[in-house]
Amino acid sequence: YKKPELSKEQLIELVVEKKPDIVLSTAIAQASLDTVDWLTTKIKQRLPKAKIIVGGQAINHCQERVFEFCPSIDNFL
Repeated sequence: YKKPELSKEQLIELVVEKKPDIVLSTAIAQASLDTVDWLTTKIKQRLPKAKIIVGGQAINHCQERVFEFCPSIDNFL
């Protein structure tokens, strides 16, 4: 999202306001998985029916443990 001045909480509010059926995210570094986990957990709490799909370089490197690192995601690419 092209508003880096948004806090994580503001980003969650922006997503929730739109009430998406599908949420896509990326994890470009394994260190970013903590943030992806936090964001996807908060989104899933507020939008339990939304499907969350995460892709990116970090996902490719830890495919066998993706759901362990980020249990709120529904699928990964």
